Amino acid sequence: MSKVDLDGGTTTSEIVSNSDKQHHPVREGIPKIVSINSREDLMDFLAEDDRLCVVKIYASWCKSCAKFGLKFKHLAQHHGDMYDKKGNLKQNADSLGDVRFAQIEYGSNRLLCKSFGIKKLPFVQLYMGSGIPSSSASANTENADADFVNVGKIDEFVCGPAKFDNLVAKRVDELLHSSRDQMLFEKNMVDGQALTNELSVGIDGVANKDINTNDQVLSQISVSAGKNTTSAIP
Repeated sequence: MSKVDLDGGTTTSEIVSNSDKQHHPVREGIPKIVSINSREDLMDFLAEDDRLCVVKIYASWCKSCAKFGLKFKHLAQHHGDMYDKKGNLKQNADSLGDVRFAQIEYGSNRLLCKSFGIKKLPFVQLYMGSGIPSSSASANTENADADFVNVGKIDEFVCGPAKFDNLVAKRVDELLHSSRDQMLFEKNMVDGQALTNELSVGIDGVANKDINTNDQVLSQISVSAGKNTTSAIP
């Protein structure tokens, strides 16, 4: 079951620097970051509405992830939904953000994270919320486990804390200034690349199988020839 991250009640004053205040309006409250603990949690989170979704995959033991997490919460402070310390959505005009945020802890969700093909942490995924089926709606579809991770995905990449501003924050800003058609185009490009990679692996597998088969045939011929030669010696 997913939950909202309100650990420690981090406030605006604790994570927004003076330089940032000059470029972004200060939003009071605690940013909502949903903790994902299953495939169903992720699908339900993505299906909630059509806003841009940013998902952080991290590990509790990873020092880089801890530094990354501060910047991630900072970004959520500017763009995410804002809650009070009791866990209620703040009742003001800017309480709803233009981006939704979630996080997945690698150690507690190894199978889910491995299904993403993740090799390094921290890892970021960006999704377009529109058109994402909920877990209940997709439960009976064929290949649901294999296909759901690519549904609505716009981009994904490894990102250390030093590159957060140039990769994550910049990418979010670009997508927020893109139309839904542009985001859909980028999603289709990601889907196309995934299909290309899948076909490439399949072709390479067939080629390697043919090579191994030919090597086995040649080896058998060589052995047979050797036996015949040996047998032919008086």
